[in-house]
Amino acid sequence: MNVRTLVDFEPSLNEDELSKLSAPSLRLAQAKYHHQKYVDHCGPPRDDLFLMIAYLDAFLATIVSVEELVPESTKLQLRRIPEFMFMVALRNLATHHSVIATRTEPVAKFPRLFRRRVSVKVGGREEIGNAQFLFDCDSFRETLTTLREDKNAKRWVPRAKEALETLELQGQVEFDAILAEGIRRVTELVGK
Repeated sequence: MNVRTLVDFEPSLNEDELSKLSAPSLRLAQAKYHHQKYVDHCGPPRDDLFLMIAYLDAFLATIVSVEELVPESTKLQLRRIPEFMFMVALRNLATHHSVIATRTEPVAKFPRLFRRRVSVKVGGREEIGNAQFLFDCDSFRETLTTLREDKNAKRWVPRAKEALETLELQGQVEFDAILAEGIRRVTELVGK
């Protein structure tokens, strides 16, 4: 799947357009911008693992912070979106526990949640394909199980497990597709 086609977003907003956006809509625009930058660095021409991770972390921080800017009724609706709760869990892991896309170290707190797939065409004139993070559901589940006793994680771990189970039942475990669907559903709820 070509990640470039998953979310259509033009990030340039002028000052007049910015001043007309609500706080949640502006934060959503920032999230879409960071997502697009993440996608842009999945290759070619700019396959850059460091920037993939940096923009993914920025995307997760901004998309999840939309929840803090909306009324309580909208928060409850956001929490019913499995893709959103999945992103909340990843943001919480990235913010409080580990860099989610790094390799496993002997001192790592959790197993690596991603593998990186890089498609390369040899011969002919085809260009190098996109690099993608492949999400490891079993490692994520193991991480959530480890975290269930953490006093700060007790609130969000059950929702994250439920979100993972829902996504697996729907057959939706492709990482980039989950992000794109999460953006789509948050956009439907919050607006542009």
